[in-house]
Amino acid sequence: MIDFNADKTYHASGLYQEDGFRIAANEDGANKNQTLVFWGDNSAHYNADSKGNTLTNNYAGATLTLTKSGGGTFSFDSIDMGDGANSTSSGNVIFNFFFANGLTSQKTVTLDNIVGLQTFVFNLTNLSAVSWTPLTTTAKRSQVDNIVLDTTVPANPVPEPASLTLAGIGLMVLAASRFLKARADS
Repeated sequence: MIDFNADKTYHASGLYQEDGFRIAANEDGANKNQTLVFWGDNSAHYNADSKGNTLTNNYAGATLTLTKSGGGTFSFDSIDMGDGANSTSSGNVIFNFFFANGLTSQKTVTLDNIVGLQTFVFNLTNLSAVSWTPLTTTAKRSQVDNIVLDTTVPANPVPEPASLTLAGIGLMVLAASRFLKARADS
């Protein structure tokens, strides 16, 4: 789980790495080393996690992208989110999911009008990257925390054949019983 608690002070950065993952923002300008802001102990009013750090995009509408350091696949189970200023405003955040097989999908989540974090569950596997962009949140910023990931996802998951075998046996039993009943009736 990525929880941003390694350094409990407010600061800005261009890249964040923890537990074999990296998060970067799409800002390429002069401020690219300050694209991510960490709300820590000395920013309690803005920090949506009263017991730790959160991460937010420093520039309105910036897209943050999560990847596994060095590449590879992972599953994206859940993420805690709040608006960028920890106020009681709502807003939409769009997620883009990039699967290892080249397919993509999108999902928009809506932050409720609450102070603090709320959890969004996705349970997606075999991903190569996940990105999110605040669309209508306060100042087009969002805080994230407690990103739950799993790196034990096999590169090419193999479907379990037991279900197919059981279904086949069931069909054979059904066919045999009908055959025997038809034979007994004649």
